[in-house]
Parts: sequence; structure tokens; C-alpha cells
Amino acid sequence: MGKLLSEEITESKKPLFLIYTSDKDFQNLLYSEFSEKLSLLFVSDCSPEDDSEETYHIKKSDQNLLPHLEETINYAVVIFSEQKDKEGIEHLLTKLRKDSTKTAFLIPAANYKEYIDVLLEVKADTNIIPALYGDILENSSSEGQFLKIIRMALSKEKIKLKGNDLSPVFPISKRDFITCIKQLLFSNMSHALYYLFYKKPQTLLSAIHFLARLEPELEFEMDHEHPMERFEERSTMDQNLSDKLNLRIYYLDKHLKGFSHAVEHLEASPEKTYMQPLENGERRFSFPKIHIVKFTPSVSLALFSALALFLTLNLISGVLGIIFLKSSIHAFEKNDFGKAKEKGMIAKTILSIPIPTLAVTQSAISYLPFMKYAYDTLNLITKTSELTTVASSLIQKSGEMGKGISKKDFEKILLDSQYLYHSGSRILLSQNNRTVSNLLKPQTAKALSLITIMPSLLGYDSEKEYLILFMNNAELRPTGGFIGSVGRLIMKNGKIKEFVIQDVYDLDGQLTRHFEPHYIVRRNLQPHLYLRDSNFDLDFQRSASLSAMIYNLESGNTPDGVVAVDFNFIKKILEITGPIELKDYNKIVNADNSLDFLQETIEDKFFPGSTQKKDVLNALFKSITLSFENHPEYLVSIALALPELLEEKHILLSYQNNNIQSLLSALNFGGEIKIQDESNKDIIYDILGFNEANIGVNKVNKDISRSIFYQADLTSRLSKAKISFRNESEKNDYKTYLRLIAPKNSTLIKIRIDGEEVETIDAVTDPRIYEAANFSPDRNVLEVDRENDYSKTIFGTVVEVKKNTIMSIEFEYTNPTLFLENTKDSYRLSAIKQPGTNSTPVVFNVLFSKDFSAKGEGIGSFGDGNIKIENDLRTDLNYKISFTKE
Repeated sequence: MGKLLSEEITESKKPLFLIYTSDKDFQNLLYSEFSEKLSLLFVSDCSPEDDSEETYHIKKSDQNLLPHLEETINYAVVIFSEQKDKEGIEHLLTKLRKDSTKTAFLIPAANYKEYIDVLLEVKADTNIIPALYGDILENSSSEGQFLKIIRMALSKEKIKLKGNDLSPVFPISKRDFITCIKQLLFSNMSHALYYLFYKKPQTLLSAIHFLARLEPELEFEMDHEHPMERFEERSTMDQNLSDKLNLRIYYLDKHLKGFSHAVEHLEASPEKTYMQPLENGERRFSFPKIHIVKFTPSVSLALFSALALFLTLNLISGVLGIIFLKSSIHAFEKNDFGKAKEKGMIAKTILSIPIPTLAVTQSAISYLPFMKYAYDTLNLITKTSELTTVASSLIQKSGEMGKGISKKDFEKILLDSQYLYHSGSRILLSQNNRTVSNLLKPQTAKALSLITIMPSLLGYDSEKEYLILFMNNAELRPTGGFIGSVGRLIMKNGKIKEFVIQDVYDLDGQLTRHFEPHYIVRRNLQPHLYLRDSNFDLDFQRSASLSAMIYNLESGNTPDGVVAVDFNFIKKILEITGPIELKDYNKIVNADNSLDFLQETIEDKFFPGSTQKKDVLNALFKSITLSFENHPEYLVSIALALPELLEEKHILLSYQNNNIQSLLSALNFGGEIKIQDESNKDIIYDILGFNEANIGVNKVNKDISRSIFYQADLTSRLSKAKISFRNESEKNDYKTYLRLIAPKNSTLIKIRIDGEEVETIDAVTDPRIYEAANFSPDRNVLEVDRENDYSKTIFGTVVEVKKNTIMSIEFEYTNPTLFLENTKDSYRLSAIKQPGTNSTPVVFNVLFSKDFSAKGEGIGSFGDGNIKIENDLRTDLNYKISFTKE
């Protein structure tokens, strides 16, 4: 999406205007005001209802892309309306500061205290103007008490108060709200805190006086049943803000029409339109007399009229068809596949009238060079209509999969999918069209590759059994998280034949054989290896084989494949389905609260022999299954989301069939640490990866964030790899076994913790030593192990990040691959993302001799003998830098 966005904005000469808000009314208001003169970039969970060719959209979950957007953002409006708007705001601020963007930063006045931290963050930036905004009077959907009173006064001529008549109010009209934003962005305003509401009225009582002047018959009624409410006056709010922010406060009333005008405008609504009674015999209006000219029709006139009628019908049908077609495409963009199917079928029906005419028109004008744009447009309409029809039919068929469909119908879905993708790709080869690009989402290609092996995975050839590992990435482990529960899934003919969730401790109680665990597990957790700790290998394919073997010994079942999922997978499903009701737990579970609810219900209340863990997971998945049955279009959204979840390693797949596993590995869906082909001696191959294993027996990882810095010095064969942890937990320390993946034959020089070099010794890995009664580890040195594996060298050590602290750990080591000479002409860096982790900021520095010049794609900046790359580690990253001798 980033590339597409870059290309389109570059083509536009209009200034780029960023709008950050989760409020739909604000989105549409700002769109209608600024879309004609500015290119709009919305950062929100949904795009505005209207749209244009110069309107772009980034989901809030993807706002980490903003700092990497090449285009300059000229203006921005940031409107906070709820607490979650704060999430990830650092990425937005990074981009705004980098571009020196003129920004209006708006905070709701009614609950400003919840956003003091944000105001403190932005107040020092002279290009970012902080402001408090009030209640939009025309917002009919608002549930605010003040707007309720206004609507009651205008419709029922009555006001009911409950002892809060001196509480502060913050009214403003839509028109004046827009005026305020224009003043902040496009005029030379001093740096201060601005109030985007009227200076008067300040209280509910003073607002009522305004209304009483407009409506003398207004009735007042006091509600004495409710106690007096406590509130903060505006003067107190002013003082608090002034003390905390040290900024002057300004109203913008001199630019506004004011409260009275706003209320008078509201009064003119249909609810207040009265008709005067008519006098007997009086008419409201009379029809003018029309003189009809008599004439005799001619053949030419009849032909002309018929032609005009024909063209009019085609024109009307074409316009209506395009409207429904655009509506269908918008629904595709928003993943509303039910609406996309409905609007797409309507568009197909309506466009069947003008399409033959358009085809003839295309043929005629294709010979005229100056009509090329018109020809391309008509061609695009016809092809897009066809693709939308196919896509709508595909959705309808895919939605039936939840009930089970035949292998023949499934293969038809596959063929339609391939036709849709390849036909759309051909259009994009000739026309870089945003509409078709949105129809073919970036993950479509990988979804198409995945769907080719689905007949086998879904048991159309023979019954298939899968071991599902539910990994709790709040307790991070090498391939995703602690295995707390497992599922047995049996598929036959595309339908779920059996799905059972079990507590892993119930299964581990059946294990009678000893498996030797990794020394870290034996030394810190328990002396035997169980299924719950079987994912300690860095490579998922190897850990999955071990998990399947232990599972077979514990249960007697032999799975055809192993699927590992973490909490992000459950969260994504809930984002698609919306809130799920768990009646047995009297709880509404959604994407935001699911982790906390499951954590509390499964972990905090767990005891040996408890069925709580499997009960709540079974209840959740039954509710999700029911939601899919009621809304089969959700399956399409899930299918399109799978490639992203797989690439980000929130889902990992391992399959017994080597042919299928080869495809999964090629798509990077197998969680492998691939061995690079180092046969080309002209290439410098480098690799970096950090991997953590929580051995503190807690769920602290939900409070852990991290950043990574890596420097490769091609002049000295030295590498420095640093990971910084922030532990925001109030009660838990983070004890982790940290491993660094480095190139083969690397040698550790030193380790620094928080910038200070620490003494290191070889780790004690022999259980006969560390399990001896007289063994006492030296707390003043750091034990480090070294392992050659995957044709790589891996260093490991145990560190502990105390609660509410930040810690950095830096490895400095010789890197034998880092040698740039005349015969070497490129450097390749592979950065490995750990499964179960979220996006991690990374910075790569590559130092090289000034005798060389460098170039490469995706590189942030070049210096003199220095390359700097900044990115977010959401998936594995690969960079190639080419060198030439100057």
C-alpha cells in the first residue's frame, strides 16, 4: 500500500492533508470541506463514506508506516475522541516532526484530563498547535447531556434539569468548527492553546438563557430525584491547563458566527417548521398556464427523439451502474464483503444495459489518438464491472464453505480466484488504477498461492488431522509463546468433522518417557521435556516435529500437520466478527479486551485439575463458529487476513507432505530460519536475529516492548547488535533467555548492559554440575553459551529486566563475512523476526570504505561511507546493497 500511496500522491500537485480521527462524523465533515482543494490521507480504522481519486487511507494498525512515507505531509488535523487514539501516536508524531507539518492537534474539552500527557508531548513543537474542541451542535448521534437538552428544547419546547445547571458546556457549530481549523492551519496563529468552542455561553444555565430568548414559550422542569452533580468550572480548567502546559489560552470567537446563530440554524430544522391554517378556498399556489404549440412530427424529429431517449437511458444506466460499482469497490476496501456482493450484483444488472453501447463506442474511438483517455476510461469501466461481478460471485460461493461445499465447487472457486487476480493484474500493467489496486489487495497473491493447496489441507482427498498449538505470547517462547492449550482438528471434505480443545497439562500428565530438554529448561523450569515446552527450538519445523511426537505419545493421535497460533490470531478474528457474547461468563469479548479477559480467566484462576482453560476457549470458538454461520462473508475476510498473519508469524504451519511444506516454506509461512545460499563469492551474506524465551513463569510479555540497533562495519569485520527492552509491568520482572543469531564462525568479543561492559564466562550446561548440591552460580558474571546451528552461530545468555525499567544488551562480535573488496559487489542482510512478537523498531547501520559508493532499494539514507536503514520488524526483512569502486 505504501508504494501505491507514494505513486499516487506524487502524481497529484495538491498539498497533502493528513486527517487522523476515529470519529466517522469528523471524517465526513473534513472530507466534504477539503477534498476539492487538497489530497487527503485518512489515518483511521475506516475510510469516509464519500471518496475520491485523491483520497487515501491507512489503518491505525498500520500507522507505523507513516515515518517511511516519502511524500511530505503539508497539513494535518489530529482529533482524539477516545483513549485508544493514543496507541501508536509516536509514529505519527515522528512523521509530522520530520516534515515540519502544520498541525492542529485537537483534544475533547469535556475530558481533557485524560489527554494531558499528549498535550505535554506536543506543546513544544511550534508547528503543532494544540486545541480543545467542544460539542458539535449538529451532531445528531451524540449522547452528550448538553446536546440532548438542546434537541429537547427545539423539538418539545421543554427543558428538564437535574441540578447541574451550572455545569460547563462547550458548544460549537459545524461551520464554526471548520472555520477554527482553517484559522489554525492556514493563518499565522501564535503558538498557544486554542479553544474550539464559544467563549459564551460557559454554563448550561447561560446556554438556556440564550434558548429562552429565541423561544419565549420554553418550559423548565427540575428533576429533584437526582443529587447535585459535581463538575469542574471552565475557570478551573483554564488554570489547570495554564499551569501544566505553560501556554497562553485563546478563543477564536472573533472569527466565528457564534452560539446564537448556530442555535437559530438548528431551529430551522423540519421539527420546527409549522404551517399556517388556510383560509376557506385559499390555495397555497397555482399552476401557471402553459401554452402548448401544435406541430406535426417529422421522421427526422422522431429519429432524433428516439436517439436522445436511447442515449439518455444509457447515460442514466451507466451513471447508476458506476455509482453501485464504486459502492461495491468501497465495500471491498473496507472488507464489507456482504455489501460488496450486493452492490456488485446490482452494478452488473444495471451496467448490462449500457455495456453494449460502451463496447461499440470503445471500438469507434479507439482509432482516434486524441480520444485515448476516453477509450481507456470506458475500457476500465467494462473490465472493472466484469471483475466486480466475478468477485461478488466468488464471495457468494466462498461464504457457503462454512456449511461444506463439494470438491468441484471448491475448484471452481479456485479458478474464479485465479481469473480475478490475473485479469486485474493485466489491467494494472496498462493502467496504474487505484480502483483495481484496491480490488486486488496486496495479500491477494499470497492468498491465491495458499488456496491452491487448500483442497488437500481441507481433507477433500482424504481425512486430515491437525495438532493446533495455542501459544500464549504474553509468555514469549522461541516460536511464539508458551503452549497452554492444544486442539485436535479433523477435516473431511471441506468440513470440520471434529474440533476439541484440551489443557496441555492434562496431556503432559500422560507422558511416561523422558525427553531431555534444553539446558535452560532443565536448569530453570523442570528436568523433563513436556509438550508445553516443546517449542524451544528457534526453527518451527524442528520444534513442530518434536511437538507432534510428544503429542502422539501422550494422546495416541498422529497429526498430518501442526498449526501454531498466538493471541494476535484470536484478536484478528474478533476484529472481523466484532464483539462476541459469552453468555456463560456474562462477558462481551472484543478485539481490545480479549487478551486481558482470556489472561484473567485462563491463567489467574487456573489450578491443577481445573477445566477453566479449555472451557473458556471452547466457549469462545463455538461463539466464533456461530458468527461465521450467520455471516459467511467473514470467511473471506479471514482468508485475506491469513497471509498477513502468516508473514508476521502469528500463525505457523508445518505439514508432513514435503510437496505442500515446500510451498509453505517458499511463502515464508513455516517459521524457518533459512540457510542462505552463500555460493556466490561476490556477495557478502549477513544475518541478524534476536530470540527470547520467557523463563520467569509469568505473563509479563504483554508489558514488554523492544527496539533493535545493528551496525555492520565492512572495514573491520565487526558487528554490534543491541536490543533494548522496556518493562512497563508494575509487578513482574522479565527473566528471559536471549539468543542472538549471527553469521557462521562469528566470535563474541564483549557484551555491554546499559552501555557498561560486563564480565562473561562459558555457560554451565552440564546438569551434573548445576544440579549438584554445592553448585552456586556467580551472580557477578554473565554466563554465555555458543552454538553452531542452521549454518549460523548463536549466542545465548539469561538477562533479567526489572519491573518499570529499561535495559539494553549489546553484543559485539567479529563477523567473518564482513569483508568488502574489489571482487565483492553487494551486501545482503537478512533480519529475522521472532514469532509471537509485535512490530519492533529497527535501525541498521552499514559502514564501508569511502573508496566505494553504494545504492539499494528501501534504504533510508546514505552518508559518506555510511548507510542508515530504519524500519519496523513486522516480518523478516531482506536488504541488498550494491557497491561500486569509485
